[in-house]
Amino acid sequence: MRKVFMIAALFSLLLMAGSAFAGNAILDSLEAQGAQTVAMADQELDQVRGTAAMPMTLNGVREHHVTYKGWGSYGDYRSYNYMGSSFTPGSKVFKGKKVVGDYWQANDSCSPNSWQSYRSYTKEYLYRVVTASGGITSTGFHSSSWNRPASVYMW
Repeated sequence: MRKVFMIAALFSLLLMAGSAFAGNAILDSLEAQGAQTVAMADQELDQVRGTAAMPMTLNGVREHHVTYKGWGSYGDYRSYNYMGSSFTPGSKVFKGKKVVGDYWQANDSCSPNSWQSYRSYTKEYLYRVVTASGGITSTGFHSSSWNRPASVYMW
C-alpha cells in the first residue's frame, strides 16, 4: 500500500513539474493564427488594467433602477426587472475622486413592477475617474454583487 502511495505521489510531482514549463494555450493558438503578442512590463499593465470594464455613460452619472421579481437568486440579474434610469450630467465625487459612469440601484422590498427609491441599495457601480481638464482616465472603480454581464446594461 505504501508503495502505491509513493508511486502516486511521484507521478503527481512529475505532472506538476511538467506543467510549470507548459506554454499558454491561448497565446500559442493566437500565435499559430499569425497574431503578434507583446510582453508588457508591470508599469504598462498598470496603465491598461481595467480598461475593458468601461461604463456606458461617460459624460455624467446614470442611475439604473431595478426591482426584485420575488423569485430567483438575489445574485442573478435575471431575477430583477429593469425599470428605467435617470441621468445627471457632469461628475460626482466618489471616494474622493471626480467620477462619471453607471450604477444600479436595486429595491427588493417593493412591488416588482414599481420603482421606489426608499430602501434601495447599490447593486453595482462602474465609474471612471475624471481629470481636472475633464478627460477620462483609465483608472476606475467597479464593484458588483450580482452576475450581470458587462455587455448587458438594460433588459
